[in-house]
Amino acid sequence: MHLALLVAFLASGPSLALANDVQTERGPSPSIEELRAEAAATLSRGEFSRARAQFEAILALDPHDAGAQRDAGRAAMAAGEFAYAARVLERSHHFGGHHRDPELHYLRGEALYALGDSEQARTEHRIAELELGVAPRERAPKLWLARIHARRGEIERADRIYESMSMPEATVPDSEVALNHADGHLLIKDWDGAERILRRFIARAPDNLRARQMLAWALEAKGALDAELEVRQKLAADAPSSSAYQDYGRALERAQEYNRAKRAYQSASALAAAPDTSLVEARARMQDRTSPEASAGIMARTDSAASGQHLQAGIAVPFGTRHLASLLAWHDILHQRFPVASGSASAVTGSLVLGTRFGGSLALSGQMRGIADVPTSNSTPLQAKQGLGFGGAAQVQTPVTRHVLLDVRGDFRTQWTDAPVAMLQGGRVTGITGHAFVFPVPTSKRVVIDSGAQARRLTLAPRDATAAAPEASQLLAWTGVDFILWHDPTQVLKGEILDESLLRGSGLAESVTLNLRHYELFGRYGDDFTSRIALLDRSSIENGTLVVRNVFLDGRFAFEAHVGLGWEHHRSQMLSQGGLSLLAMPTPKGRVVASYDMAQEVTTGFAGRRHIGWLSYHADL
Repeated sequence: MHLALLVAFLASGPSLALANDVQTERGPSPSIEELRAEAAATLSRGEFSRARAQFEAILALDPHDAGAQRDAGRAAMAAGEFAYAARVLERSHHFGGHHRDPELHYLRGEALYALGDSEQARTEHRIAELELGVAPRERAPKLWLARIHARRGEIERADRIYESMSMPEATVPDSEVALNHADGHLLIKDWDGAERILRRFIARAPDNLRARQMLAWALEAKGALDAELEVRQKLAADAPSSSAYQDYGRALERAQEYNRAKRAYQSASALAAAPDTSLVEARARMQDRTSPEASAGIMARTDSAASGQHLQAGIAVPFGTRHLASLLAWHDILHQRFPVASGSASAVTGSLVLGTRFGGSLALSGQMRGIADVPTSNSTPLQAKQGLGFGGAAQVQTPVTRHVLLDVRGDFRTQWTDAPVAMLQGGRVTGITGHAFVFPVPTSKRVVIDSGAQARRLTLAPRDATAAAPEASQLLAWTGVDFILWHDPTQVLKGEILDESLLRGSGLAESVTLNLRHYELFGRYGDDFTSRIALLDRSSIENGTLVVRNVFLDGRFAFEAHVGLGWEHHRSQMLSQGGLSLLAMPTPKGRVVASYDMAQEVTTGFAGRRHIGWLSYHADL
């Protein structure tokens, strides 16, 4: 690239020195000098894009004007046009005769860092450092050198320069030094150090909006949500603008204060001349999360022993800051192949979800259910006639640290829904399930370690009203890891809805994920239990699943496809699974979900193929 520029320069005409001599003999060009003065005045007023265009007008008259190229690069840097700045600053250096110019190398290095070319950026900064010397005396060179040190992670050397430039406590603080000092710590993700410097400066200059904005960014990156909310709320009140309210809304959304976030986004929209796409979508997202939701669904499924048709309908109503109440009713029609039997099961579940601002929640559910008579082909009842049954569940989800999320669920005599045959036999579950999700890199969450265990007691309805209910026990343990191979958080399916249990949000963004798991199952079953439902008493499985999610047509349609293979050691058996879900948003307030899933179910003790087809509709009211 350097050789090409040099050849182009030599082929373009006389040398720079000769051109300057000719220009001196003929006198300065009035048109160029007038443009130069006008562009310099525009640059001094902070109109960076306009100044860049004016310097380009000079370059149209004289493409080899190194000074105009340099100033165009300075204006482009201030305007955030880094690719243009890097290109024109390099041309200025060549057409200027490769003279000593630490500012040019410093600016070009900053542009290259912004473009992601760290290796070449470090080279430019090394040249600037050598030209600046160990201890420059002027103010600007000191700031350049300090930032070069910070870019390389030499924060202590940067601190010494910044501290030497700080004003005494009795004088007005130097905002440029303080903000550059804090930004040096932000560059190396030293959030605590940046917060310390900014709070010290804000204590002396409480009206400096730039410092308060930087403090909010540092607190957000640090995960100090309460402190961030306080800063952003005051920023929105003291300097109301669309961006200030949008940033405040984002913080409220992360705190799961959806009603307040909706009001903040509405204020941001009112102050924006033309709200951008992200603001429009954020406002719609909060509208979805704060609106009552109704759903209805139908499912057909089969396993090796029975089949069933499932219908359900429910409604969920958000209340308070981040809470939810829901009511879900369902009815199943069930058929067993051998011995031939049929029956039905119905239930109503009421739930209350209490959320916390740090992403945790407590879900409490109560269930009322009924199982109809189940005759065999010779009219011998498989179970006694059931009246109403009652059960309940509680689930706690809470982050322990930024790296760990715990999820614990307890069930007491709830409906056993793993397979149609379990429902047909009046199955109930009492047990506890615990998950520990570990995020080695919490800022990206590209890797998630999932370990947990489930211990439960399974009970069937007795065949005789005086007989004891058959019981069994299971212990399932697993560990594994999820690798998010690719993720685009900007491509999200619109129309947020709750999951089919109407308890938690269900979102979908474009991604490719590889899930790896190892399962160990231990079971104990009595003869009276296994004569009615056959379950595996031992299994050990390795399983891998690839999940692909894609969003298209402006976020109104999406699909999720998954395919997996596994190996069961105790029976030396290959396992397989696969499925496809289609999601569509036909109206601004409705979403359709259609899915099909096939698996060789063994992790819960059932062997044989399982097929599930599902169709549901969710609508905001």
